[in-house]
Amino acid sequence: MAIQTLDTIKNWFKTSLKPTQAQFWDTWDSFRHKNEKIPASDVEGIPNINGNPNKLTKIDGNSANGLNLTESNITDTGDKITINSTTEIDSQVEGQSGLKFSKLKNESKTLSEIVFPQDVIPTAGIDETAYFPWGNIVKKVNLDKSVTDYYSFPEGCLIKSKIIASPNNGDLFLIYFDGVSSYNLVKIDQSGVLSVLKSSILSYNYLDIDKNDNIYVQEQVSQKILRINTVTSNDIEYYTGDLSLGILGFDMESNGYFFDYEARNLIYKLDPTGIVSNFATLNFEIATGCVKPDGSLYIISYDYDDKNIYWVDSLGTTAIVFTSLIYKSFEPYISENGFLYVHNNDYDNGLVYKISPTGQVSLFGSAGNSPRYMTVTKSGIVYISNSASYNLIKITPQEVTHLLTLDENGNIILYDKEVALKSDFKTINGESLLGSGDIEINLSSASATVTGLVDNTSLQELGGTDKTINGIRIGKGNANYENNLTIGRNGLASITTGQYNVAIGNGDGEVEGPLQYNTTGNNNTAVGSDALVKNTIGSSNTGLGTSSLFNNTTGSSNTAVGTFALTENVTSPFNVAIGTKALSKMGSGLGQSTAIGAYCMSDATSTDKNAAIGTYALRYNTTGFSNIAVGHTALGLNTSGNSNNALGNYSLGAVSTGAANIGIGKFAGTYVTTGNSNIYIGSEGVASDATASGIINIGNRITARGTKISLIGTLNIGTTPVYADNTTALAGGLVAGDVYRTTTGILMITY
Repeated sequence: MAIQTLDTIKNWFKTSLKPTQAQFWDTWDSFRHKNEKIPASDVEGIPNINGNPNKLTKIDGNSANGLNLTESNITDTGDKITINSTTEIDSQVEGQSGLKFSKLKNESKTLSEIVFPQDVIPTAGIDETAYFPWGNIVKKVNLDKSVTDYYSFPEGCLIKSKIIASPNNGDLFLIYFDGVSSYNLVKIDQSGVLSVLKSSILSYNYLDIDKNDNIYVQEQVSQKILRINTVTSNDIEYYTGDLSLGILGFDMESNGYFFDYEARNLIYKLDPTGIVSNFATLNFEIATGCVKPDGSLYIISYDYDDKNIYWVDSLGTTAIVFTSLIYKSFEPYISENGFLYVHNNDYDNGLVYKISPTGQVSLFGSAGNSPRYMTVTKSGIVYISNSASYNLIKITPQEVTHLLTLDENGNIILYDKEVALKSDFKTINGESLLGSGDIEINLSSASATVTGLVDNTSLQELGGTDKTINGIRIGKGNANYENNLTIGRNGLASITTGQYNVAIGNGDGEVEGPLQYNTTGNNNTAVGSDALVKNTIGSSNTGLGTSSLFNNTTGSSNTAVGTFALTENVTSPFNVAIGTKALSKMGSGLGQSTAIGAYCMSDATSTDKNAAIGTYALRYNTTGFSNIAVGHTALGLNTSGNSNNALGNYSLGAVSTGAANIGIGKFAGTYVTTGNSNIYIGSEGVASDATASGIINIGNRITARGTKISLIGTLNIGTTPVYADNTTALAGGLVAGDVYRTTTGILMITY
């Protein structure tokens, strides 16, 4: 029986053609047997398909003869579906909202290699290499996996600490014992030159390094914590209390976070000056943790059966479960791009996990037996040692094509529109994802991966990389982070791992733009031509105005609003400058100064803890520190004087090097230049006060020698010296005009 094709039957009704009697009854008979299976070979126009019977069929629209059926690269064996022989999906189809599969299993693309046959403590360098101590030698793991001697101390010396690498310039820091009596904290710069930062007969150990290259060490006997500036070698006592503190880390503002070894559920916060505050009280004991740049924490419980990783917000008020693993987590490490790395310390199957900032967990790679010490480079290379296999392993990410993501409910979404519209999937190579979830073929926005004009239902988008419109660049900058924004020429042109940066504005001609040379700095905002141009690794800076913070490279937490505000600053942190040329010449120093007003502190070069409000206030201050000036030209001529307080227009306006003077009122103390410790309230003083010290001059008008004291109430002068008469008072050291009292309480004035 020859079965007629549907087109043949249709033609019977569309044309004058009539079926033969045999054709008609054959077709009628086929309808009577419609529930029976018909061999494809009996149907006209359908080709035979040879090959693997488990291969799913696809429709090939490119055939010269029209539609054709061919094998796809998807195999269905009944219990699982395999795509390209690499990705396995349980074949449970739920046709509710598109195609869904359960329990995606997809391995990470990484390569694990042994680079040294010992259990050591690795430290990542800034150039993707690693370093570790080996007796009296600093060893280096090079990019080609060879291990060389980087620096050797004399025989008899012993390296007593892990190695710390500066996140800013790659300098190495370590503590070694000289074999006799001295413990030495040293720096080895990138040229291999060694310098000693601290020597002590007391044993001490590392805690951490902050973003400003301050090293924190703890004396083992006293528990005292010292902060050592690795540039100046100056050290201060950061903490001298009785608490037994365990380090968690430092945030971008150099605040330190510690837990209490004796009450392990308590977390303390120490600000940059060492002031201690209670940060958080948890309902479980802390084993270890790490600090995110924003001041929030990842915490691992001391309880071995607790497999959770907890997140504590930056205010210390909320502690929630961030994610959970099937193993206990150890050695948490935050990478520069915000990913958390942990290992499981399992004896038989050591694994490293990579966790995204939103809690997505991927199995990163194998780490041998009983992994122990771990470090991560800027590009995501993991160096990890183990105590059972007894070696150092390098885990290197391989090139992958990311086509998968997770939605907020943990479901896996295939979001590439172009791939989803094809009849066979080319590849699905994403992060390894643990647990179960759904794949959802989502035909929504594709502008993140499809170039050109993308026509969506709700919004027409311009897909692909950053775009240039009439010479103006709009996009995310060179690094592909969704949280960066640039609008203007050359903004964020050098960015590598820096995130949460905003660059808006054009540069000078074709060469410079806001945040143009920023590479790893985070949380910077630059709005204006040439704002924050030279910043490389400085973070949490805000520059609003042409050339604001122009020369800043590593300084952090500065705010500059106004043309040329803080334009010469290079390294100084924690400054606020609002107004044209406010703090415009300051290049370095401890910073922490505030200047509000046009030309306010405009000539300061190395200021420290000054505060000035008003046009020209503290304008010519160069090295003076701890001054307060409020008012137009208050302390306007001060150059190096310190600890002066001026409140009022032109108050203490002539002071140049004088210190500890107080002036309240317009023109108060206007004649003082180099004098010290004078107090003027509502009084100018006189010309002879220029170099005088210790004057107290209180008046109720701006000119001098008016009514000097007006008092309503009780005046107690019980400390006035007692003398019998004028002669005795003069002999006792008083001068004409001084006040004394007699033995009967009568006030007298010497003459």
